[in-house]
Amino acid sequence: MIRGKTLEEIRNFFNIKNDYLPEEEEKIRRENQWAFQ
Repeated sequence: MIRGKTLEEIRNFFNIKNDYLPEEEEKIRRENQWAFQ
């Protein structure tokens, strides 16, 4: 169901609001790169 989908596609599918600021999201992506591959 979610395999192969982007983060944005998953958020849209489950109607999840992204309430992180762009700077916060970038920091999280840098610290957890393995999760975004």
